[in-house]
Amino acid sequence: MNKLIYYIAYIVQIIFYPSFLVAQTKVEVITKTVEKSFVYKSGYSLQVDGKSAKITAKGWDGAGIKVVMKLISKGLTADMAKKELEYQKYALNETNKSIVIRNYLLLPRGFDKLSTIQETEIQIYVPKNITLRIKNAFGETELSRISGQISIENEYGDIFINDLNGSVKVKSFFGDLKLNAHSGTLIMDISHTETSISGFSGSARINTNLGNVSVRSLGEISYFKVIGEKADITLKVTDIDQYFWNVRSKYGEIEAPNKMTKGIKSIKNAKVEYGNQGSPNIQVTTDFGKIEIIE
Repeated sequence: MNKLIYYIAYIVQIIFYPSFLVAQTKVEVITKTVEKSFVYKSGYSLQVDGKSAKITAKGWDGAGIKVVMKLISKGLTADMAKKELEYQKYALNETNKSIVIRNYLLLPRGFDKLSTIQETEIQIYVPKNITLRIKNAFGETELSRISGQISIENEYGDIFINDLNGSVKVKSFFGDLKLNAHSGTLIMDISHTETSISGFSGSARINTNLGNVSVRSLGEISYFKVIGEKADITLKVTDIDQYFWNVRSKYGEIEAPNKMTKGIKSIKNAKVEYGNQGSPNIQVTTDFGKIEIIE
C-alpha cells in the first residue's frame, strides 16, 4: 500500500482509536452475523455502499444474491464491545429495481469517542452476469468471477479485481489497485493509486494522477490508452510488433527496445511512434513521469 496511506491510517489511529490498540492487552471480540437473500430479476441493479468495510463480491451459480454481513466489535470488556456494537447500522433493501446494501456508524447525540474498534465485513454472492455498483471508503474491495456492468469507487483503500468480463469503471483515490484477467472495456480514473494490470483483453482508457501504472501482459486488444500526470508507466508485452505505438513523455523519459527508439536507449521530452497503423493501438502519455516499454 502507498506509504501515505499508512501515514494517514497511523494518524487516524492515534486521534480516534481506543488507547488499548497500542497496549499488549487482551481484547474481547463480539460478532453479529446477518444473512439475507434476494431474488435477482432482469433489469435490476445491485448497489453497495460501504463505510470502513471489507467488501467481497463473488460470482456464483446461484440464481439470486446472498449477503453475509459480519459486524465486529473489539473492546477491553465484552460488555463494552457488545454495547458499542449496537452503533453499527446496516440496510439490506429492495426498491425501485435496485437491491441496496449499506453499512454505517450511528453514534448517540453528544457521544465523543468510541472505546472499541468497530469493523464490518460484507460478503456478497452474485449471479455471474449482473449490474453492480460498489462504493467504499476506508476499506478494501475485492471482486472475482463476475460479468456485466460494474462500477467501483474506492477511497483510502485497496481494490482487487480478478476474472471479470464486461464493462468495468473504476475510480480510486489513495490505495493499491490490482487487476488480473479482465476481458471487455475498462475505464479508470485514479489518483494517488499504485496500479498493476495483467491478463487484460479488450479496450481500456486509464487516467492516472500521482500514481504509477504497471502492465505486465496484454491479450487481444482493440486499443489501450494511458494518460498520466506525474506518473511512471511500465508496459511489458511479448511482441511489440503486433501493436501500433504512440508514446509521449512531455518532460520525462522514454525507455524502449532499440527498434522503437532507433538505437537510443533513453529519450527525454520526446514522442515515439512505431508499428503498423492498422494494428491494435497503444497510446501512452505522461508529463513528468517515465515511460518504460519492455519486450
